Amino acid sequence: MFFSTPVEMSPPPLASPGLSLQEIRARVVDDVRRRYWYASPSLLGRAGAPVANPHALLRRLCQKLGLRVYARAYDFTGAVSEPLSLADLAEIHHVAKHCAPACLLEEAQELLATAKVLAQTGNVGPAFEYVSEATSMLQQTLGSVHLEVAHCLELSGALLWQAGDPEAGLAHLEKAMAIYWQTAGFDSFEVTNAHHLLGVFLQQSRQGARYDQAIFHFHACIYLLELVAGPYSPELPTQYLKLAAAYQELGRPKESYQCLSLALEKAEHVPDRVVEAHVAHQLAMLEASYTLYKEALAHEKRSYLLYREALGEEHRRVGESSRWLTELTQKAVERASSKQAQGLKFNP
Repeated sequence: MFFSTPVEMSPPPLASPGLSLQEIRARVVDDVRRRYWYASPSLLGRAGAPVANPHALLRRLCQKLGLRVYARAYDFTGAVSEPLSLADLAEIHHVAKHCAPACLLEEAQELLATAKVLAQTGNVGPAFEYVSEATSMLQQTLGSVHLEVAHCLELSGALLWQAGDPEAGLAHLEKAMAIYWQTAGFDSFEVTNAHHLLGVFLQQSRQGARYDQAIFHFHACIYLLELVAGPYSPELPTQYLKLAAAYQELGRPKESYQCLSLALEKAEHVPDRVVEAHVAHQLAMLEASYTLYKEALAHEKRSYLLYREALGEEHRRVGESSRWLTELTQKAVERASSKQAQGLKFNP
C-alpha cells in the first residue's frame, strides 16, 4: 500500500507494527486534529456501545481503498482482536479521481433545471417537454446508459405519473433504476431512491396486485439503507411507516403492526423527536382500530409528551394528541367495564 508524501512535516506513520488499536486510534485523532482542526467524535456511545455500523464502515473503507473482501460472517462484537485479516481480501482495484464536470452538457443541464422548476409549480406538460428534450440530447451525446440520462428518465416518469399515465411512468422509473444499477452500483443512493419512488407510486395505484410490488420495493429500500447507513439511519422510520401503510391497505394488520414497532424502535435513535412522536401516534391509531385501547393509550401518551417537548404547548399537533388522549381514555374505561369486547380481535 502506497501513501502520498505530505508537504509538511508529519508524525510517524499511523499504522506501525506493535501498536495497539487504542494507540492507532489516538494517532488518527491527533492527525485529524492537526491537519483539519477537527475533533473526531468518539466511536462509542452509551455504555460503550458502538455508534457507527461496522458493516457500513467496512463498505465505505472498501470503496475508498479499492478493496474487495469475501462475503463472510465477520465478528465485529469485539470477541476477536482482528475481525479482518489478509486472508479475507479478495482483490485490489485502482481508485482514480477525475475532473470531469457533473454534467457534460450545459444545455441539457439547463433544460433539466427548468423542467424541475416547472414541475414544482404544477406545469406538468411544459416540464415534460423540457425533460424529453434534455433526455434526447443526452442520449445522442453520451449514450443511453449514463447517469444523467437516468436522472431525466426518473423525472419524466414522475411527470407521466402526475399526468395520469401510470404505466408509462412506471416504465420510465424502472428503466432509470436499471441504469442506476449499472452506472452507480446496486447499493448507491440513486438505486435506493428509485426503489422508494417505485414503492410510493405503486402504493398510490390502489391496485391489489401492485401492493405486493410496492412492498418489495420498500423492503429493498430498507435493506439498502441499513446496508449503507446502518440500522439506525434517520430515513428508516419513514420507510417502515410506508411499508406498514402498504400492509394495512393490503389487509395484513399483523405485518403492519410489526413494521410500526420496528419504526418506533428506529425512531428512538433519530435526533428529531417529532419523528418518534409521529410513529407512536400511528401505532396508537392501529391498536385503537382493533379495540386495543389500553396499548393505544400508552403509545398516545408517549406521542403527546414527545410532541409537547419538541413543539411546545401551543402547537396544533399537541392539541390533537390531547384530544386523542381524552377519547382513548374514555374508550379504555368503557372497554374495561364491558363484559364482551367489541370489534375485531387482534393479537400482535
